[in-house]
Amino acid sequence: RLLPQYGFSEWSMEDTYSYNYASDDMSWYNTDQACYLSRDGEYVGSITIYADTATDDLHGIGAYSSDEEAFYQIVDVLEATFQEFGYLDTDDSVNGFTTAYGPEIFASKESPSGDDFYSIQMYAPGYYTSVE
Repeated sequence: RLLPQYGFSEWSMEDTYSYNYASDDMSWYNTDQACYLSRDGEYVGSITIYADTATDDLHGIGAYSSDEEAFYQIVDVLEATFQEFGYLDTDDSVNGFTTAYGPEIFASKESPSGDDFYSIQMYAPGYYTSVE
């Protein structure tokens, strides 16, 4: 619903796959749903939702693009979505937003083949590390 407000259209939503993740004493079944985005008929990036196959609990969300401007706008869509669902609380004292649940966030800019590639992945606490 928020994508058109930022100038995006869904390119496709056909890429869904499930798998079992096991690490030390943790294991879960994950289902990933990718939503490919376009602007003016051209592919500009994607958003992938990672959910528990059995419970539908949200494990995380990732955003990817090779277009810097589109990437930051995709991140704006994620921020607006998180605020709408109450996962974020805006607070100027911390320069932006804080999360109520302390997710693990990984952001990067890479150039694996000479072209820039931007990504951000946000996971529930404990997805990759132990919750303390």
